Amino acid sequence: MGASPPSLSLHPSEEVALGDTVTLRCRVPRSDVRVSFYKEGHGVPPWHTDEVKDTAEFSVNVTRNSAGRYTCRYEILASPWYSDLSDPVDLVVLDPAYTPPTMSLSPKGRVEPGTDVTISCQSSYGVNFILHKDGSAIQRQQLKRGHTATFILPRVTEDNAGTYGCSYRPRENPFISSHPRAEVTLEVASEGSLPTQSVPPGTQEPTWTLPVVVGCVAVLVIGLGLVFLGVACCCRRQNGASPEDLRPLQPPPQEDTEGLTYAELQPMAPGVPRVPVTAAPSVLYAEVGGREPR
Repeated sequence: MGASPPSLSLHPSEEVALGDTVTLRCRVPRSDVRVSFYKEGHGVPPWHTDEVKDTAEFSVNVTRNSAGRYTCRYEILASPWYSDLSDPVDLVVLDPAYTPPTMSLSPKGRVEPGTDVTISCQSSYGVNFILHKDGSAIQRQQLKRGHTATFILPRVTEDNAGTYGCSYRPRENPFISSHPRAEVTLEVASEGSLPTQSVPPGTQEPTWTLPVVVGCVAVLVIGLGLVFLGVACCCRRQNGASPEDLRPLQPPPQEDTEGLTYAELQPMAPGVPRVPVTAAPSVLYAEVGGREPR
């Protein structure tokens, strides 16, 4: 007839503790039909419902025998036609007989955003491990060997912060599970939590402009010059120099060299008092002859 198959879901969830009640809900694409529920591998006849319009429900008081895989289908009244089976759903029973696994978090403590976080879950009974957050399964891992499952949370953000639990399903029964009571808490630092320097109220941060920088450099240069001059003065005093000798050397006054003798043109050593030189009288040389008078 070409009709689409129904869809099956479990409420409140697919993992239910012993003694709780779970509801199987089968939605059908048409009205005036009868729905049947099946448990895979179960030898008893299926559970039938009366005539329904769009949804059929069947409630189960959960025991260990309730664990398993379920499907549903519908049939048109007064007709031998049946729909195809729905996709299967697994009813997992949380059994306290299985001790919770042990968990660890790496790195520990508060982590920075963008960090890769590893959550380890270990049990010697488990083969299928499930990582939970806020009551929902977020990752699954099946071990081929060993007893530790490793879950990676890459580049965590603030949304990844919270409490994580882990459960496992034993090798002998994949529809029985431990309670996810082993828990670790992940803390992620806020994006704006880095410390910043604050300016006290009523004050203004200094603004460094070019004139201010030039002025500071000039003051530094003048200060260094005064220090150098003071050191030079101290050194010269220790060598016996008088304060007058610390004055800058001035070039000697220009004098007219005409009419000066050789002695007056001799250079004078600095600091030696200059002795005035008296010009020698001019000497006239005359030829004295022995010429006889005529």
